[in-house]
Amino acid sequence: MLKSPFRAKDNIALLLPYLNDKYAPIQSNGNGNQGCYLASISTELAEVLFALSNADIGKYVVSLVDELWQEEELATQAIEQDTSIDQTTKKQLVDSRRGQGKYRRNLALFENQCRVTGMTDKRFLIASHSKPWSKSKNDEKLDGNNGFFFSPHVDKLYDNGWMTFEANGDAVFADNTIVDALKQWDITLPINIGELNDEQQSYLAYHREHVFKQQTT
Repeated sequence: MLKSPFRAKDNIALLLPYLNDKYAPIQSNGNGNQGCYLASISTELAEVLFALSNADIGKYVVSLVDELWQEEELATQAIEQDTSIDQTTKKQLVDSRRGQGKYRRNLALFENQCRVTGMTDKRFLIASHSKPWSKSKNDEKLDGNNGFFFSPHVDKLYDNGWMTFEANGDAVFADNTIVDALKQWDITLPINIGELNDEQQSYLAYHREHVFKQQTT
């Protein structure tokens, strides 16, 4: 329950600048949008809603990060208790798992859904790197700006360099077969993943230059 319940219609002047998406959960007149289900909202709109309700957005973020941490710790404990794995391999698996888990938690501070499909349930999302883990310095491996949450099929395209994004968020594809695949997945084209901060743009620049499979003809 909200600390300070409020009606969207009574605060539509504050909300309207953030409701330019036709799939927004609130219409421009302040009524709910009955044509959408489990709609995602921007970080900016979330901040306004939290402010209107006097809710603690920081507490929500911490709760989400704690949940991700608990999931990763359970998986790590399972590896440590597995007697079929030798100690050297076990250490490598645990170190890798904990590093990936920390990155996932850091990513959750910046990203809350797949920017392409809109999926918000993080059980079904991949914590994808823009600058690959193997090419990143230690601090870059764990930097929450170095990637996005993507649905598995989108992550496949991004991780293999078949798709990348311009600084303005527009998607770029290696060839027309990628476009055909996206259409078969019922993903609406063209794709724009929205605003990117300076750090995200820097990592994306690396992805465009070193990971993306540029067309040669």
